[in-house]
Amino acid sequence: MLRIKLSVGQIRELNEIRRKTDDPRNERALAVLMSHDGISPPQISRQIKRHYNTVTDWLKRYIEHGTNGLMRRYSPGRPSERKMLLTPILDRCLSRHPGEYGYPEQAWDTALIRKHCKKESGRLFSNDTIERALHDAGYVYKRPRKSVPETAPSKREKKEKVLEVISLLPIISCTFLAGLFPPLIFMPAKAPVL
Repeated sequence: MLRIKLSVGQIRELNEIRRKTDDPRNERALAVLMSHDGISPPQISRQIKRHYNTVTDWLKRYIEHGTNGLMRRYSPGRPSERKMLLTPILDRCLSRHPGEYGYPEQAWDTALIRKHCKKESGRLFSNDTIERALHDAGYVYKRPRKSVPETAPSKREKKEKVLEVISLLPIISCTFLAGLFPPLIFMPAKAPVL
């Protein structure tokens, strides 16, 4: 039977871990304290609703490594297919303008990236998967800024151009929408010489 005897300092350390509800070692510290109190591993496993092998593994790791042995071991799991397949496509496509791939859009968005990934990989990814992959790859997803280009004319220049065009027009009377609005009359400041 596996039973652990603890010193006062070890009990204090394990109780500190137990007080922190967000500590991943919380349940494991409880199993060690229960073993110190004389409860057998099968009884501990029934009380905390964990498999017997799991409880004995925790106790053995505590004996070998102390509280560091109670930390969760790294478990890589299955390799992410999304990372292996989607991330390289994202890196390639986002380094270039959509127009270079023949798309009329001015900026990449999730729907366009999804369409492009389908074209490149032959596999359709969900918008959520693409957004997660963008986040994982370190890309920031935000709307393009709508701003006036630096080369656009100023308000004064626009007004001058409009007045210039109007001054070249003869007097014109137009009625819009069958009389719903009063006629618009463009009257040049100075009549053009014909």
